[in-house]
Amino acid sequence: MSTLDAWKPMIDAYNKIADMYNLNFVVKAEEPGHEIYINTDITGKYFPERYIFKFYCNSDLPWNFLVDKLKSLDTQMYFSNFTQISEVLSEYGVNDEQDMEYFCEYIRNKYPDYMINFHKYKEEL
Repeated sequence: MSTLDAWKPMIDAYNKIADMYNLNFVVKAEEPGHEIYINTDITGKYFPERYIFKFYCNSDLPWNFLVDKLKSLDTQMYFSNFTQISEVLSEYGVNDEQDMEYFCEYIRNKYPDYMINFHKYKEEL
């Protein structure tokens, strides 16, 4: 079953349906405005994504090698492991999640007209 819910997933409703029909379920939910990123599919059978990355750069802004790298990441917005991200950004010191948080903060401060978001999905409801 797939649903689209406004603002947050309706976990209570999902649980009632699952209980009624004796079903198991996994949830993948995204609500950027409320910073909700959930993926309970621990095995990755249905939803292998563990990270989400979004970068947007107005084409009128000055080009540089870093922007080019970030745009290449944006073509693949979902990642099943952090290695996929760090391989692209390792030359900028991004080797783990904490480095990525610092890197995003640097981009937000240095290039305020760029939009950059990075989140790890929570595995619990």
